[in-house]
Amino acid sequence: MTHEPGGSQARLDVARSVATGLLAGAAPPDDATLTEVMALKDRRKPSHAVKLLRERTSLGLGDARRLVDRLP
Repeated sequence: MTHEPGGSQARLDVARSVATGLLAGAAPPDDATLTEVMALKDRRKPSHAVKLLRERTSLGLGDARRLVDRLP
């Protein structure tokens, strides 16, 4: 098994589920974006994670911050 930046496949599955539940009615971020966001969060750079989410999705500041806060 290779090391994936941002965590394991199980962690990505949980992140995808969290994003889908939190963003009802909006498309969740793609797996590559979620992986990068989790990696930034792991490196204690949540503001960078929020910025990345906002750049790659149509999320507002509040939704992006809530998603980052709730990701595993």
